[in-house]
Amino acid sequence: MAEPQSHWQSEGFKKRLRRRNAQERRFRRLGIAAVLLAGAALAMLLVSVLSNGWRAAFRTEIALDVDFDPETLGIESPSMDGPTEIPASADFGAVLRNSLLQTIPGVEGRAAVRELVALLSRGASADLAARLRAEPALLGRRERLWVPASDEVDLLVNARRSDPASTPSTRLSEQQIGWTDALAAQARVARRFNSHFFTGGDSREPELAGIGGALVGTLLTLLMAKAMNRSVANVLFGAFGQVQAGAGQARADDGRTVRATTADDVAVQLSFARKVIIVPGYGMAVAQAQHDVRQLADLLEEKGVDVKYAIHPVAGRMPGHMNVLLAEANVPYTQLFEMDEINPEFPQTDVALVIGANDVTNPAARSDQSSPIYGMPILDVDKAASIVVMKRSMNPGFAGIDNELYLDPKTTMLFGDAKESVLKLIGAVKAM
Repeated sequence: MAEPQSHWQSEGFKKRLRRRNAQERRFRRLGIAAVLLAGAALAMLLVSVLSNGWRAAFRTEIALDVDFDPETLGIESPSMDGPTEIPASADFGAVLRNSLLQTIPGVEGRAAVRELVALLSRGASADLAARLRAEPALLGRRERLWVPASDEVDLLVNARRSDPASTPSTRLSEQQIGWTDALAAQARVARRFNSHFFTGGDSREPELAGIGGALVGTLLTLLMAKAMNRSVANVLFGAFGQVQAGAGQARADDGRTVRATTADDVAVQLSFARKVIIVPGYGMAVAQAQHDVRQLADLLEEKGVDVKYAIHPVAGRMPGHMNVLLAEANVPYTQLFEMDEINPEFPQTDVALVIGANDVTNPAARSDQSSPIYGMPILDVDKAASIVVMKRSMNPGFAGIDNELYLDPKTTMLFGDAKESVLKLIGAVKAM
């Protein structure tokens, strides 16, 4: 008599096992196909980006014989005892204009000179200033330098590379095209490697735009998210942190209190200051006050005040947020300073005007190891002689902690909507 078959020896079990093995093989093949398809799509994307974007690594530049004349620049005389300080008011635009007029003689009239200068990028003066600050020995010398051309000239030169007779649709006038051709005939126009593309930040001028600011901002965002033990998605879109103190708390355990001020008092401080640093933040973005901030800065400059903007890479809700807003308000690029550049200047600053920036100015990031933002790079606002913070209330910032800066004896608080407060300051400054 035959022994009964066990379950796993039955024909039905073997059939189910074969079906399962077939499904597993099919799933494995589909998985491999999906990985290969994703890899192919990524490769195609990279090829597309590189094939279409490699041109950004080059830009059109114009060679000029630049005379770093101290008188033209507005520098009294080179220092004999040490390095000469290059003031922010130095007129590099005049130096470039003179160089162009010497290269293309016979240009007369203000309108024609403006057209000639328009061949250069608006950032050419800033490039020249950076070059002189890096090499002070150039002061008083004449040097041939390559300076960036405008995006319209770049478009023309690119078109001429493929078809020398072509004239693309640009905003250049016939006279400007003729000048560009004359410079090219003198071998003064060339496509050169654009190192600024890898080190520069956002810009309204295509020839000055770069990915450096985005890369640094992204890296800082990742480092900050890791230090806070949060995901990047939570930092960008979530409500980070729990409020550690009451929203209206205005007193520290050691007896220090928050001091409120008025627009009139702040206007006096700003008008009689020698140097003011504006620190924009999320509060300015919410109130859309960037245009009014620019107007306030212009008024102060008319009174002889040196005004600069301190930009934290992650101020606001995303890297580069403040750069975009201030560019929209046409704030001169030369007045915007990144954190590493501006921090050494706070000890020599009369007034630091903080407009809605919170966590990026909190000294606890340097001193309080128990703070969730400890180790985060911040703006050294607390080192200024006087600090004015414009804020709606004493509510904490995105990290959910109180800001020690508000209890600093040098700090006064101007409460209210950022736009309304700035408009009050404008009125008070004008009335002085």
